[in-house]
Amino acid sequence: MKSIVILLVSLFSSLHVIAECLFLENQTEIKAVSALRNQANLVLDAEGENCDSITERDVRTSCQCKYRKEPLIKFKIQYDEVLSKKPKYSEKTVCYSENTNQGISVNFIAYKHMTTWCM
Repeated sequence: MKSIVILLVSLFSSLHVIAECLFLENQTEIKAVSALRNQANLVLDAEGENCDSITERDVRTSCQCKYRKEPLIKFKIQYDEVLSKKPKYSEKTVCYSENTNQGISVNFIAYKHMTTWCM
């Protein structure tokens, strides 16, 4: 019974996210959003494990910014380019499928916050 309840909660949570997604079908738009998503992942992965052992918040943030600087600059440029063409994305979660087996969502609200990192 517990697993059924968890499954239902998971299903309804997924449906809630799907209901709020702006679905993309245009391949040019998908390509631009996919490239932005890939750059965001580079930002998040930039420091590797180099800052993991630092416990003091300001020192850790400084360490992360040191490694994230270059990919973050590229991310901000791509983010601005995408929004200059599609400003309606700014407060949305955008969804698309790269192939028949994989649905992807991109949260532009979270990306907006990323543009303020390391300033």
